[in-house]
Amino acid sequence: MASETELQALRDTSDETLLDQVSLHATKIMIGAAVVGLISAFLPAVTVTLSFLGKTATESLAVWRDWRGKFDVLAYISVGVMAALMLKNMANPKKLAIACVVASGVSVLLAVWLPLSIRGGSDVKGLAEISTGIGCYLNIFASIVLATSAALQAKRVRAF
Repeated sequence: MASETELQALRDTSDETLLDQVSLHATKIMIGAAVVGLISAFLPAVTVTLSFLGKTATESLAVWRDWRGKFDVLAYISVGVMAALMLKNMANPKKLAIACVVASGVSVLLAVWLPLSIRGGSDVKGLAEISTGIGCYLNIFASIVLATSAALQAKRVRAF
């Protein structure tokens, strides 16, 4: 028969929320999101189709070709490296967690700004069609996951 302290310990561990369980793996999630973000940087952000005098030309541009995409790539690399350092316990986790939150927050802002700027140049009737590519959406998803896991890691190490 289990003692009272063993039963209490079992109750305490079973009361962990999903958020507490996920925050244990926040650094691994950050590395995964950084890899997905790097992959998204090389996918099409915008496709432009020009039609003129019966001829059609189509051009796709990757996320990294825009300055916001370049800063996103830089943020993904830096947060991935900082998460790897936290995973190996090689540096001060509080300072790294705050740096990850800041870098990933900037990444979210730039990732959301990119498709808004693409749609800002609206279609020219009968001449050009502009469409947002999968790279923009995957970039937004990766940056949101990155920022969320960075915030969970900062909470876990009590950075703020």
